[in-house]
Amino acid sequence: YFHTSKARCNGQLSATLGGLVNFGATTLDASGKIVRAGVKVRVISIDPGLIATLEPEEKPRVLSMIGEVLEVEEVTDSGYAMVEKGWRIGPDRSTFHTVALASTEMELVE
Repeated sequence: YFHTSKARCNGQLSATLGGLVNFGATTLDASGKIVRAGVKVRVISIDPGLIATLEPEEKPRVLSMIGEVLEVEEVTDSGYAMVEKGWRIGPDRSTFHTVALASTEMELVE
């Protein structure tokens, strides 16, 4: 698993990202349905190992993704579906978290 975070301040974007992305890749959801970039999935869990690595202020934001329906941005070569959610944290600041979901952590929303 891996996690990325982005922060936007006064129009400037900084990001950290790890992993390889295959733009034609697909993976499966918890029920065995095909997931690809552009579809919507419901986040049903997030790996506790990932949560343990987060800074205290990041944990509630990332945990709030559970139950959300989010668009899959990409599918990695390893079969993880990348989803992102953003939050406004000030008048000129936003933060975004991107999480790589394993098949067991998502369900396709049709």
